Amino acid sequence: MGKREINEGAIYKAAIEFLLKQKDKGITKKVLYSYLEENEQSNKADSINKIYLVLLKAAQNAQRKSNIIGKSLGEGGVERLGAVLNNFDPCYVKENFKSWEELFGTIKIKLQLPKKIPEGSHSIWPNYCKTIIDSANFLSGFKSAEEFYRFFNPFANHHDPRVYLAVPIYLADKIKGIGYALACNFLMALGYQNYGKPDVHIKYILSELGVCDKKDRDYDFSLALYRIAKKARVSPFMADKALWLIGSGNFYKHKDSIGKNGRLPGMTADFIRFATKRIYRS
Repeated sequence: MGKREINEGAIYKAAIEFLLKQKDKGITKKVLYSYLEENEQSNKADSINKIYLVLLKAAQNAQRKSNIIGKSLGEGGVERLGAVLNNFDPCYVKENFKSWEELFGTIKIKLQLPKKIPEGSHSIWPNYCKTIIDSANFLSGFKSAEEFYRFFNPFANHHDPRVYLAVPIYLADKIKGIGYALACNFLMALGYQNYGKPDVHIKYILSELGVCDKKDRDYDFSLALYRIAKKARVSPFMADKALWLIGSGNFYKHKDSIGKNGRLPGMTADFIRFATKRIYRS
């Protein structure tokens, strides 16, 4: 498979064609494009406090983290942390919490977390508290959301992936525990269309199709999304979203009309068979 030439632009076209063949599951063109054309820039975070909240949501958006953090916080999830973080004020957090132990202790008491939470320094909650503090230290350097966007827009909206993919590398270096993939997730949530999140679904699909090797870095998968999107004349966000919907089966906007609470069984294996017949040049 790896020796045959891949028409990478056809991967996106195959993903759309495949998804629209699932009408019996409730996936119509209108439903599909409500995800592909999401543009949070029209509703982008308009304050540093809101950017901080978006960042903390992205930072716990990994399977093990979200299961533990989200579950222990209960209804409301990460937004409940606003009661401890002064409505997500990074300057307040920077001034009032000098260590993860102090922050974790306050969260446990004020939000009444379950008692049986691992508290070792390398456990999920302590590490998340380190991320909360690092994120506050980073964002407190911006006086306003306008200043934040003025700094990031020239890079994150750049046409060259060597420029815009430097942004998640920069964020991962500045903020403990966020990592490259979650930094991409943060940028996507702010509405930047140049990004996809190289998560398990994207990496598995692109590896199985021969676009990337399973051992490639997250950065390499981001470059692959860029190539696929450019050849298909769509944004990397759209390429990512189409493949992610196939891999995850998570139609979170349509909990009443699709699957069980918006979730379908994974369609990855069927898609790989479908796409393989369409993306290789003879």
